Amino acid sequence: MYGFRDGASCANCGKEVQKHFTAIGFLLFIATFWFFCVGLWLLFLMREDFCVSCQSDWWASYAKEIRKNKLFVYDPRKAKIDSKSTQKRLKIERNDE
Repeated sequence: MYGFRDGASCANCGKEVQKHFTAIGFLLFIATFWFFCVGLWLLFLMREDFCVSCQSDWWASYAKEIRKNKLFVYDPRKAKIDSKSTQKRLKIERNDE
């Protein structure tokens, strides 16, 4: 089964890899429909090639890259305004600045 290979070491630092993280991700993936996207994402990101500390280093660099490139930043001025109440609220907020 995926995630249970004996004697594996981290591809980055050489430490022994803890395999139960991928197994937990797989079990949660098949346990609920809500976890479908997140479980698949965790299976992909919690790779068996890296130990926990190297995975957290990867996460830190990924978050830094997102902040640097300003990905997924919501800009209300570019959003589509659907209702008059939303237009009034945005107008009031802009006047407060």
